[in-house]
Amino acid sequence: MKLDLIKAAFDKWIPRLGLAWWTIEICHYDDPYEIIQRFRTIETGEMVPATVTAQWMYADARININLPAFEFIDDDNIERVIVHELCHLLINEMRETDIHHEERVVTWLTKAFFWVADAVKEDFVKADSMRADKKYDR
Repeated sequence: MKLDLIKAAFDKWIPRLGLAWWTIEICHYDDPYEIIQRFRTIETGEMVPATVTAQWMYADARININLPAFEFIDDDNIERVIVHELCHLLINEMRETDIHHEERVVTWLTKAFFWVADAVKEDFVKADSMRADKKYDR
């Protein structure tokens, strides 16, 4: 179920991004009326999978999840969407008059975090294979 993947992504990435000390309320929506009200963008009318509101000065945030939208997101990309939303908390205090600049920064931070995570995985695999090749005298 997608909700389990969403929860697992939050559990994994909140501490990794240093956000464990924030108060983060995660709300899930599946009511069509509420979804239209909360997730339709003003500029284009498109529906987004999640929204974030934060009071950075108090380390307090609310993340709204559009559950039906996640049904169309590949399981592999769910984690990326969650990290993207969490990155908004990291830079929220720098928000300007609109969200365009913030969206670009958050998108690239998300990519960078996954590049680092992938590199760490590769290093562990490489280290394990090197250990397996060595024979130790005892």
